[in-house]
Amino acid sequence: GLEEVILIGGYSGVGKSRLVDEFEKTIDHQQAYFISGKIDQFRRDIPLSPLLSAFNQLIRKVLSESEERIENWKTKVLEAVGSNGKIINDVLPEMKLLIGEQPPVAELPPVETTNRFNQVFTNLIKVFANKEQPLCLFLDDLQWIDSATRQWIETHIIGDELNNFMLIGAYRDNEVSASHPMMMMLDRLKKNQVKITTIHLEPLDQPTLNHLVADVLATQPEQCGDFSDLIYSKTHGNPFFSKQCLLSLNENKAIYFDPERLKWQYDLTKSKEASISENVVELMSLQIKKIPGTVQDMLKVAACIGNEFSLELIQHIHESSSESIIELISIAVHHGLITPIIVWDNNEIASYRFLHDRVQQAVLDMTDKPDKMKIRLLAGKYLLSSGGTDLEHKDEIFTIADHLNYASKLISGSAEKISLIDVNHAASMRAKNSNAYELALRYIKQAMHLIQDLQSEPSDMRGKLLLQLAECEHLCGNNEFAENCFDQAIALTEDKLDKGKIYIRKIHFYSNLRKFEEAYETGRKAVRPFGIRLPRKFSPPQFAADLVINRTLTIGKKIPDLVNMEEMTDENKKMAILLMATFARAAYQIKPQLCIAVCAKMVSICLRYGNTDGGFIGYLAFGPIFIGAILNKKEVGFKFGQLTLALVEK
Repeated sequence: GLEEVILIGGYSGVGKSRLVDEFEKTIDHQQAYFISGKIDQFRRDIPLSPLLSAFNQLIRKVLSESEERIENWKTKVLEAVGSNGKIINDVLPEMKLLIGEQPPVAELPPVETTNRFNQVFTNLIKVFANKEQPLCLFLDDLQWIDSATRQWIETHIIGDELNNFMLIGAYRDNEVSASHPMMMMLDRLKKNQVKITTIHLEPLDQPTLNHLVADVLATQPEQCGDFSDLIYSKTHGNPFFSKQCLLSLNENKAIYFDPERLKWQYDLTKSKEASISENVVELMSLQIKKIPGTVQDMLKVAACIGNEFSLELIQHIHESSSESIIELISIAVHHGLITPIIVWDNNEIASYRFLHDRVQQAVLDMTDKPDKMKIRLLAGKYLLSSGGTDLEHKDEIFTIADHLNYASKLISGSAEKISLIDVNHAASMRAKNSNAYELALRYIKQAMHLIQDLQSEPSDMRGKLLLQLAECEHLCGNNEFAENCFDQAIALTEDKLDKGKIYIRKIHFYSNLRKFEEAYETGRKAVRPFGIRLPRKFSPPQFAADLVINRTLTIGKKIPDLVNMEEMTDENKKMAILLMATFARAAYQIKPQLCIAVCAKMVSICLRYGNTDGGFIGYLAFGPIFIGAILNKKEVGFKFGQLTLALVEK
């Protein structure tokens, strides 16, 4: 059927996630896929984090199936993503295990890059969301949703492209107002006729809590009414809070096992006197303070890393042996503070996570900021040193950037600051390519802030940062500031070819704003250092001269054979062709004849120096459009059209 959205609202600890866990148990995993992702309260800066976590989970499930099914999925995914497989591999590292390494994709302007990413991701989802095997995606804690995930939901749920897809979202409805970004997103979904079902979970009422307490004590409800009333007065029926309250009373010996009567008993007086906070975070803090200090220290390291953490990273930061860390973690697991995550293929523990975000919050509240900075600095450095050196494609680039930025005051050496600037630039690039423009802007602004503290900087660094800042400002709608950044980047760049690359981006910038006059003038200025002189307006004499040159250069040559000309080797000429191919569209919007004149110039350069990227644009306008349509030489125009297609395929 069509896509559907189910929302589960309620207070923290009321049982929203547990309800979905029970729902998952009813799903036949041979007939449908269920995947889930949690939005981390303290890691919201990572774009699409819950989605990518969920879809990596999906790939792991696929890889656990039979070889025949794996090969079938591989074929379907490759057909869906086509030549854009690397886009998926970059955001879903697990996908490489299914489809292998993929070739690089063509670099496109920002808007086209966004559209391509959305289309490829949609095609991927459609592979797994089908009539034979629907897909259910659960996103937990939507009240902390990031802008990139919110945009993804709207882009993929609105419209009729997706079928056999269900989105389940859990959120704390007491923490969102009508103006909250999540609620505004839901309003837009409703206006676009998306089916939304809302379930509201209430805390347990007194009779139900009385039955729960009776089950815990293995007695009858009427035998513990006074005790359950006391629990209710503290927790107001919140299941998670009630459980922690019972555990706390057990540790305080207010709940105990009577070996003579062989039954659980409670001491009502001691229970009333027990120091039990009516705030769950305070209660968790009191419980945590009762466990050994070494375990508390380990939990502080874990909480600074995130809701989920690996044994390896904890061991590195804590500087203890694997056996010691495992012992500390076992104590925390025993006290119900963290829980293991089992790896998908061999039932081994892959990592650990906090039982509830309230537990992590309680630990963080107990940790001084200087200690947080030291821990996160060590975490960031360790993750940075792990894996390859290609920063932009590091799986943990956002986590690395967030850890090191938090601890940036502890980074003093020039080399380390330059490294952090590179990390922020890479994170900004990755965020931009993931359509998380606000986050991309934040990272590049951090890089610009850091470069101010450098006494000396690499010659090309500031220009590179300004270019990225310009594009991020543009994508966030700050166009006046973006234009200024482009100008600064151009002024700071000395190399002619590097300057040409920036001009290409600036031409795209003006074209996106439909400022075609500015785009064309920028292009004219950009090609001048490469020996190309173009008129401000369409010039019939100059155009006629180029026609004569092109006619002369094609004497004795067959048009279909032009595809086999040698490749252009002169880098300056190649850059001139790329620049003209970029602003040819702007020239057309000003006056079609101007575009044809630009393309005639491109053709003359290609005929003299060889074929190169972007040259087909010149042949397209000069051949099929000018010669074929305007001069009515249809046969010649057709041959140029075939040449254009051959160059594109080549």
